[in-house]
Amino acid sequence: MSYYLPEEVITIKINISVAEAQEIVLSRVSPLPCEEISLDTALDRIIAEDIYALKSLPHFSRVMVDGYALRSVDTDGKCVKLFKIIGDLPAGQVADQTVKPGTCFMVMTGSPLPEGADAVIRREEVHVWGTWLLYIAM
Repeated sequence: MSYYLPEEVITIKINISVAEAQEIVLSRVSPLPCEEISLDTALDRIIAEDIYALKSLPHFSRVMVDGYALRSVDTDGKCVKLFKIIGDLPAGQVADQTVKPGTCFMVMTGSPLPEGADAVIRREEVHVWGTWLLYIAM
């Protein structure tokens, strides 16, 4: 094992405040300069700036959980709400209808969010009877 010893001798105080300890540490360190490296040498490194994709992939808003896609405004301020299920949207399919007030689509993880919808309620949080969905807000 090898150790780096600074050229100056550091006197260590036993009982110091957190603020004093921070001041001591910060006075002895400085940030490393940024450098541009290839992706294959970047493992275990910390990124210095945000990275932005040139394109959104996928190019649509994707559903992240199995459930029911609907308009969030239809659930605002209401404890109990009934929705008409107007379709079933598996992953890879595109909705053939627009979500309108009081309607919803059954959606699966990975499917595109149907037009008109801006929210998904998990299927575990609703009750379904045939083509009707009952949502009870908590």
